[in-house]
Amino acid sequence: MFACVIPVAPDFQDPLAAANVPPAILAADPQFGSVLTVTSSFTFRISVVDPNSSDWLYVRWVLDYPPFQPTTSKIDDNPYPPPATGTVHTENPSHAFDCSNGFATITTPQRLEVFVADRALEQRTAENNNRLDIVESGGYVARGNWTVLFQCPTVSAQAQ
Repeated sequence: MFACVIPVAPDFQDPLAAANVPPAILAADPQFGSVLTVTSSFTFRISVVDPNSSDWLYVRWVLDYPPFQPTTSKIDDNPYPPPATGTVHTENPSHAFDCSNGFATITTPQRLEVFVADRALEQRTAENNNRLDIVESGGYVARGNWTVLFQCPTVSAQAQ
């Protein structure tokens, strides 16, 4: 009996794309969970990392959330492009709150929330229940928060 051996051709495939890894907040100044009193201005700082060197990082600072309050919640979005060097993406975002920016009228403790995402953060809508931590498909979010009490001088006290 005769047999013929037919070699199996190699199965070539494109290299697998690197898995998307969530960003991480490595440090916060002051520490997350702190309760702070702001009497004139204060700067909050975080250190973040994303091992995916091609990811943009999106940082959103939100005061008086959750839930979103149309009259008092304040939102500030900051995108950070990937590093040109192709290395691990690290950033040190900060955000200053100042009594001259409309906080003098806020007299109750406020929650300051920071979100760090590796995909664009969506805008709040009625469909997403005014959530501010939703990212585009496939993305991840890291978050942290503080409690802030503004004790800003009143306008009449500043004039004296």
